[in-house]
Amino acid sequence: MIANLRVLWRYRDLLRGLVQRDLRVKYKGSVLGIGWSLAHPLVVAAVYTLAFKFILRVPIENFALYLLSGMLPWTAFTASLGQSTGSIVDNVGLVRKVAFPRMVLPLGAIGSQFTQFAFMYAALLAVDVDIRPLMAGL
Repeated sequence: MIANLRVLWRYRDLLRGLVQRDLRVKYKGSVLGIGWSLAHPLVVAAVYTLAFKFILRVPIENFALYLLSGMLPWTAFTASLGQSTGSIVDNVGLVRKVAFPRMVLPLGAIGSQFTQFAFMYAALLAVDVDIRPLMAGL
């Protein structure tokens, strides 16, 4: 275990580069770019709020935010699992040409999904935070 952590520490720049590459490739053709990670949970929260508060009339306050706070980690987990399982096959050209520990490839896929999850969850928390006490001091 300690030996694996040392190897990862030695290849941390490669891991960082893989995460950045995955994020760059994912949002390259998008108009919003990485901003889509911020806009997506806000749009989904608006749709869920409309559906659960006004159409289904669920009596729980902020039900859509509770639902999203559970759905975002699950979505990140499933996306990480899906990307990491195919990461070595997807990078077969890199695997054949360069000598490096193969565990960096799945960890790079997981790292890019975690980064995207962090942006999405930050946007969700920004919606959930009540700013009225903060504004009272101004």
